[in-house]
Amino acid sequence: MSDKGVRVEYEVHFKRDRRARKVVRQGPPPAPPPETVPRIARLLALAWKWEEMVRRGDVKDHAEIARRMGLTRARVSQICGLALRPAAEQEYILLGASPCTYTDGGSRPGLWSGRSGPTDATQRTDRRSQASVPCPS
Repeated sequence: MSDKGVRVEYEVHFKRDRRARKVVRQGPPPAPPPETVPRIARLLALAWKWEEMVRRGDVKDHAEIARRMGLTRARVSQICGLALRPAAEQEYILLGASPCTYTDGGSRPGLWSGRSGPTDATQRTDRRSQASVPCPS
């Protein structure tokens, strides 16, 4: 007999169980989950789609969308309201970029805190023209 021992090789990975303890699992690690799109971005895309359906005449109004989708008219109005937000806020929703980033690379305080409106009176948005008021310095 030889002095060499038996060598056994396995491919393993670590996973956490329900109690957050590390557990060794045999085999290669599972594929990472696909990158998820934030819910607010999906709702914004839905708002654009619904507004286009109303413009084309596929549906009469938001109330018809609510009936077809099984939602309340208020919820449909909330979702469609996302399409009426200023372009800078829509960009922020979609890309996660600051709505007040300048081409020189610098940025100033953003116009939108992620809530339903501007953060204070000095950071406001003119909804009629869909143009953002310059950020305060």
